[in-house]
Amino acid sequence: MSMIEMHKTSIFPEIQPGLARTIVLSGLAADITWEIWARLITPLWVGGPLEPAALVQSVFGFNNLLLAEAIHALVGIVFYPIGYLFIARPL
Repeated sequence: MSMIEMHKTSIFPEIQPGLARTIVLSGLAADITWEIWARLITPLWVGGPLEPAALVQSVFGFNNLLLAEAIHALVGIVFYPIGYLFIARPL
């Protein structure tokens, strides 16, 4: 068996014990960066903050702002990093 045949790469990352911690920490870092950009920097340029909770409210059709913020946070902290790790990352 040649070296090329022995080294097979998986399209998904290897599940290791620290993966959940990496997902949450990277998601927190990205979400904090987004919130600074959306709520502090963007208003200086366009006159108002970006409102992802309003987008969530319009997509799901409800008026609960707290729930919309929670959905936005959960997606940003957990599901975007998972999406990057398992779907969008380069091979």
